[in-house]
Amino acid sequence: MIFHCFSGGPQEAEIILQRENYYISFSGTITYKNDALIRVAKLVPPEKILIETDAPYLTPSLEKGRNEPAYVRHVLKKISDIKKIDYEELAKITYENTIKAFGISENS
Repeated sequence: MIFHCFSGGPQEAEIILQRENYYISFSGTITYKNDALIRVAKLVPPEKILIETDAPYLTPSLEKGRNEPAYVRHVLKKISDIKKIDYEELAKITYENTIKAFGISENS
């Protein structure tokens, strides 16, 4: 189960995190001034994080206009800063999470 464009608070996140194979997906809203969502990002273990753009909506605060897939880097950067995890390491983790969450075979 993927909680797309998660916008809940820490209490909702804690309930979700109790379930196996449930993921919390962050969009450009993580780059907005939103203390509750930042607390959620701190709470969610890396192996439960997915990142997304939700293009063409929810453009990260560092960009203007219509959102696009290339802007997902801002979501990853913000989460890596919040969690104090190396950007490249978090990119690898979220990639692996995506493969697992969607049941994608890397040999396909």
